[in-house]
Amino acid sequence: MAYRYTWYNDNTPATASSDQTHLPGIFVQTTLDSGPNLQWLLGTRWDYNSRYGTIITPRLNIKLNRSSSEVFRFGFGSGYRVVNVFTEDHAALTGARDVVFVGSLNPERSWNANLNWTKDIYAKQGYILNVDASLFYTYFNNKILPNYDIDHQKIIYANLDGHAVNQGATLNLRGVFPNGIRFNAGATWIDAYTEENDVRIRPVFTERFLGTYQLTYSSRSGNSEWDFTGNTVSPMQLPLQENDTRDPNSDWMHLLNIQYTHRWGAFEVFGGFKNLLDFTPPADSIASADNPFSDEFDPTYVYASNQGRRMFMGVRWQLN
Repeated sequence: MAYRYTWYNDNTPATASSDQTHLPGIFVQTTLDSGPNLQWLLGTRWDYNSRYGTIITPRLNIKLNRSSSEVFRFGFGSGYRVVNVFTEDHAALTGARDVVFVGSLNPERSWNANLNWTKDIYAKQGYILNVDASLFYTYFNNKILPNYDIDHQKIIYANLDGHAVNQGATLNLRGVFPNGIRFNAGATWIDAYTEENDVRIRPVFTERFLGTYQLTYSSRSGNSEWDFTGNTVSPMQLPLQENDTRDPNSDWMHLLNIQYTHRWGAFEVFGGFKNLLDFTPPADSIASADNPFSDEFDPTYVYASNQGRRMFMGVRWQLN
């Protein structure tokens, strides 16, 4: 059993006066074993929000151990959250667009399901490989999304009069080799859309593919180490101004970092490069960048850092 009292004021038009909420709640959960390899976890939560009334969020999780190195998991449940727009969406505070709220924003509600499979592979050659794959699906009610297109001088926030879906698949591979090489690579395919009045729209700043990778090589002595990290992001739809001639979609984004570290006991020196490929958005990514007080000034189009390739160096000294 829990009781939560929240007082919130972000000093923005979204909270003209302080927002106070009382939230008593009860949470019940139990675990059941169906034999040595199958486990069930069932739970539900009841909350009474002083502004939004009764909210019930159930959950179900199932775990099946095919072997000591192979596991299947299934999860299903519901959730809700109260959105603080200016805390979570900083674009609302940039540029010359006015921020408009349509009606009173209600909490977002979601139903989600997830299927996960993990397997560890121990090879005779001495390496270890871990495979982690998932399918996910989330259905949203009352989704709160910013609309940049109705009026190009405004960002309009409202609860979606329809539903939103976020679904996809992920694959992650991790490996350790006896020669000192370790790697971690992951890929996520995302299909996200909102549907309102039988019209399906893909939200802005939502990529269809996201890849991350890390490769590490450690010398046999353990005194030196190379690290390569990076990520790849597919094109995203971008908000445009009226009569805007810029590309409505971003470029493929590739960010690569490299670092070398050498150690002498408790003392180590490191250095490397960030954004090794020198990726930056187009030079005209910010409309009217030379006149930030004009009505056309709009940095909401920016989808990546404007910092190009940069070098860093440092030292560390660990004291026991």
